Amino acid sequence: MILQRKILNNNIYRNFSTFNYNNAVNHSVIPIIDIKQFKYGSDQTRQSIANEIYNVGKNIGFMYIKNSEIDVKLKTKTLEYNQWLFNLPIQKKQLFAQTDQNIRGYYRFQGVGYGEQLVIDDETGHAKSIDENNNNHEIEDVIEAFLVGNDHQKPWVLKKDYYEQRYGKNQSSRFKWLPNCQPNQWPATEPSENGFENDDTLTENDLKVAKAFRNHMNHYFDVCSQTASTIVSAIALSLALPLNHFDHFHSKNDHTMELKHYKPSTNTNKNNKVRMNEHADLSTLTLLIQNKGTDGLQLWNQSEWIDAPFLDDAILVNTGDVMERLSNGQYKSTKHRVVMNNQKSHLSRYSTVFFYVPNWEKEITNSDLMGDLIPFS
Repeated sequence: MILQRKILNNNIYRNFSTFNYNNAVNHSVIPIIDIKQFKYGSDQTRQSIANEIYNVGKNIGFMYIKNSEIDVKLKTKTLEYNQWLFNLPIQKKQLFAQTDQNIRGYYRFQGVGYGEQLVIDDETGHAKSIDENNNNHEIEDVIEAFLVGNDHQKPWVLKKDYYEQRYGKNQSSRFKWLPNCQPNQWPATEPSENGFENDDTLTENDLKVAKAFRNHMNHYFDVCSQTASTIVSAIALSLALPLNHFDHFHSKNDHTMELKHYKPSTNTNKNNKVRMNEHADLSTLTLLIQNKGTDGLQLWNQSEWIDAPFLDDAILVNTGDVMERLSNGQYKSTKHRVVMNNQKSHLSRYSTVFFYVPNWEKEITNSDLMGDLIPFS
């Protein structure tokens, strides 16, 4: 069986660009915000934290958030499950892989190619790229990913209002079969799921771990949503708006979460080789955690690339295109990328990215609904 996906089609909450910049500055100017002070501080303290966040959004668009519900223990466990998932044999990962009918699940892509198809042989695990001229060439730097949404509601229920608003109630039901409206695909938790009844290697422990994985990721999804809501309340205060001003935009929790694995590389002569192209996020906020010791994430700060290293007691948060629109440009959506550090290229890089986005039926600006901005909607 061969898993074949088109490059970058799955990154529905990213806007990619094609320009290049110089190498990064080897230091970080990313502010650290103590969100606990906003949640439990005095009115004066809350306003002070909101002002700090405003300065972040105005100047750099990225911040480290500490003392949130996403503590060190939760981060560590999430990344451990991330590693467990991608360590599964490719044959098992293909059982919950994306298809043309469902964008959710496991997929692989190569982050710097355009107009290419990726072909992966599940027997060897080797990848080849087929360009538009059907020329095959080996790809070493394959990125694995796993995409999920809100597991508590059926995607069609969350998106139905958008399609009714755009196409009318009589026509909306024909869109429920679109790839964006399909349920999450998980590793099987029961022998009858995903063809596992034919898998002689499946054990009771496999099912137990898979169930724990799903439960944990749903919990992490919910905690991310709560944390993002708190940060957005602070942003509202910074704009002299009521704390709940943006709540109705995100009332359905129709967000997206993506686990990633950047595989080790045997090529040590590619320092600052781009692994994930520079892009801005199509989100209100993006929350990211990454494993220690690999780094690679960089953001563009006006005239130079800035490293965004791992911090043990914090998560990395950036404002996206939606917040830039909702704030009339007061909060910026900053481009960022992932590069290879040849001193650490022998290590796997794991990350979990949470995209906090509005309900699809919500108007963002200029009569654009959120669903209008999403590819394949």
